Amino acid sequence: MESAPFTKIEQLPAPASKDIHVIIADLTIDPELQEQLFMRLSDDEQKRAGRFKLDKHRRRFIAAHGYLRHLLAAHLETAPAGLLYHYGKTGKPVIAKDQNPDNLCFNLSHSHELAVFALALNTPVGIDIEHVRKNFDPLGLAKRYFSNNEFNQISTLPKKQQTAAFYHAWTRKEAVLKVSGQGITRIETVEVTILDNEPLRIISPEKRAGTCSLYSFTVPDGYTAALAAEGHNHSLVTFHI
Repeated sequence: MESAPFTKIEQLPAPASKDIHVIIADLTIDPELQEQLFMRLSDDEQKRAGRFKLDKHRRRFIAAHGYLRHLLAAHLETAPAGLLYHYGKTGKPVIAKDQNPDNLCFNLSHSHELAVFALALNTPVGIDIEHVRKNFDPLGLAKRYFSNNEFNQISTLPKKQQTAAFYHAWTRKEAVLKVSGQGITRIETVEVTILDNEPLRIISPEKRAGTCSLYSFTVPDGYTAALAAEGHNHSLVTFHI
């Protein structure tokens, strides 16, 4: 007997034009559900799962990638394990064209015990979620990875607000990079708005600022998340599984 999350996934509507579906999933699953999700992975993903030394890391990987395959397969009406991913020059996965007539685009991020997924039609998306760590040096990391303007903004904030500002910046920058499949090694090349009283937007590079939009959405306490998408004026619809 399959678990409740699968029923929820299969009942989700398909995203309409200009819609972006954001799905939030809890990765604290029981062994039975973990086994069901493991069987939805590809052979390569099952091998990757087996390389994790810690059970909690293996469980989180299986849950995140198993849920993703079930989400995509439910929309494409195919078997989750049979979905084929192709990888672009930057390594970003896309669904094989012959399995994806409606050009369903997707992205995944997971951190600690939560995963977030973004789904959209004909719209490249990037999503990021981070579990907020309390005992770290936000200014030291901002000095290393952020623009001078971003660092200066964070450094002028009261100490209690610096951690939140750092995570706002990090998730927004990473979401923008993930739209085109670039990784965090280029995080210093993107500048975004950070402060609560500023509208979300990309400041640089100019090409990204003109063609890509930034959005926020609500996640549980202890996490920060952001979404980026090609184009403008999208409608975000959030689901929990």
